[in-house]
Amino acid sequence: MLAATDQAIVTRLDHRAARRPEAVSTMSRIAAVACTSVLLAGCGGGAVSTPTAVPATTSAATVAPSATVEPTTAPTATVAATASPTPTAAAATGAFSLTASVWWSGFEIAPTGGTYDATKHSLVINASFRNTGTEGSELRNLSNGTTISWNGQDLPAYVSIGVVGPGATAQAQISAAVPVGFEVASAVLTFGASDQHRAFVPLDGTAATSERPTALTITGKVTMGKYVTYTITSALLVPASCSGYPDRIKYGPLDATLVSIVVFGTAVNKDAVLDHHIDRGYIVLANGSKVASVPIMGLELPASTTIKAQAMCFAVDVPGSGSYKLQMHEYRSNATGTLAFQVP
Repeated sequence: MLAATDQAIVTRLDHRAARRPEAVSTMSRIAAVACTSVLLAGCGGGAVSTPTAVPATTSAATVAPSATVEPTTAPTATVAATASPTPTAAAATGAFSLTASVWWSGFEIAPTGGTYDATKHSLVINASFRNTGTEGSELRNLSNGTTISWNGQDLPAYVSIGVVGPGATAQAQISAAVPVGFEVASAVLTFGASDQHRAFVPLDGTAATSERPTALTITGKVTMGKYVTYTITSALLVPASCSGYPDRIKYGPLDATLVSIVVFGTAVNKDAVLDHHIDRGYIVLANGSKVASVPIMGLELPASTTIKAQAMCFAVDVPGSGSYKLQMHEYRSNATGTLAFQVP
């Protein structure tokens, strides 16, 4: 219960409120505002704490893209997978056999087979080389003109180092670096440049082709003065050049428009007292032009001497057929001898 004094105060207030209804409305508005402020303050406090939680949510979201980054590494694995199926391992090495024989630059060349290493991109061919010249010849000189023809390319090939004596046979190797994708079956071992006499050995084992020396039936004697003669003992038509000396000839590459007439003979000096000297040898063509011997004919003939197997070589137009005159000069007597011959 209220005290009498308090009750009196309340009663007065009620009477005043009854007289001023707007006061009640004002009080109500103040209370509402106060309540709203309190509510806003409460919401405001929630808003402050909520943003601190939002960054946490945002931070968690920024980690999620790192999971989406992982697929970008997956294509790397895919590329590696597409590169690995290259069948180099399956065809890393391979041996092949050949049965072939060609003639080029003075050598009878017989490849017997070889190996192809796709990993090292290397090709090695084994072959025998028989020197058909009368002078020792270095095998590596054949490298200048030896190629592997494949896919429109002429790949340089190298022949082993070694000197082969006249009439001797040596085993050697022909090696070449080949590109990716090289195929033995579609390659050709080629001897000679495109403007020279050439020989071809297909590596698939099909028939090899080359030009070869052919025998000529040239006979007769060249007489130079009273004592000196040169008698032809054999002759060849050779698709190669000549170099060396009359008693030591070796062959080499030759322009495809030319062929060599090679004659071998015996020189005799019947003078029992004096030495003589043959210092020139050449042929006269049908048009009157002269072709000197290569090697140069220079032969010392002591008194009463016979020297066999002396050669001269003349490069003439292909096919080499025609009428010729062989002329030789002896220095001491200053005499020139002539022998006419025919090449069919």
